[in-house]
Amino acid sequence: MEWVALTNGAEWRVYNAHAPVPVEHKLFRSVRIADDIDAAFELLSLLSKDNMRDNRIQELWRSFFVDREVNLALNDLFASGEPSRDLIALLAKRVPKLPHADLRASLQRVRATFDFPRAGVAPAISAPPVPAPRPAEPSSAESSIPKSRASGQPPSTKSRKIAVSEDERHVGFEELMAAGRVAPGATLHGDYMGQRHTATVLASGQIRYQEKVYPSLSAAGRAVKLHVKGRNTPESTLSTDGWDFWRTTDPVCGDEVSLKALRRRVVHAQRDQ
Repeated sequence: MEWVALTNGAEWRVYNAHAPVPVEHKLFRSVRIADDIDAAFELLSLLSKDNMRDNRIQELWRSFFVDREVNLALNDLFASGEPSRDLIALLAKRVPKLPHADLRASLQRVRATFDFPRAGVAPAISAPPVPAPRPAEPSSAESSIPKSRASGQPPSTKSRKIAVSEDERHVGFEELMAAGRVAPGATLHGDYMGQRHTATVLASGQIRYQEKVYPSLSAAGRAVKLHVKGRNTPESTLSTDGWDFWRTTDPVCGDEVSLKALRRRVVHAQRDQ
């Protein structure tokens, strides 16, 4: 299997060059760094030496390919004008009281959409080792865990990496601040190469680390690595998921969690409102 990565510096595109599909379907994923730094980090991490050796990207391509084919098939069922007889027969078993003519007319009116979780947002992307164990935080399966009566949040369990939903991706750092979960002046902690580093949240949403101000969590995390390892460090090492790198105390639950876990809690709280 041959993978091709094309970039102009601002946008990255990764293609499965030997996939037995039309050329317009060979694109696996594209991302603009300025639009979504976390997605860019995930995509470039897939191209790391360890993940390529473990063939992680091929596993994700398979999920991506299957989801795309199923999505096309589902859309054909609902958007072909004349509903499929198989679909009408299936519905007739589910709602036997309705005649086939009514079921057909209803299917002709329906406007169905299908949302597939993006392949690749999973806890298998390699990251720099952290020598000291971290406090527990919500796992990727927390949606099925009962909520704490005291905090109204899912109980924490150990998880090294947290899968990120589309809802979470639409929540920015400023929204965490607006929700009162991170206040101006709050201290962030980041562990790297056996050292704990601290940063401060500014009212603007920027991050101050060692008297310098950075525009994002990821930029501040990158600065930590530059400070520890020096300017000759390869870019693949400097690339940082700031949401996962930085931790802070949740003022609602009282525990220290990653910003990624805190963002998930905010999304859960919004859903429950």
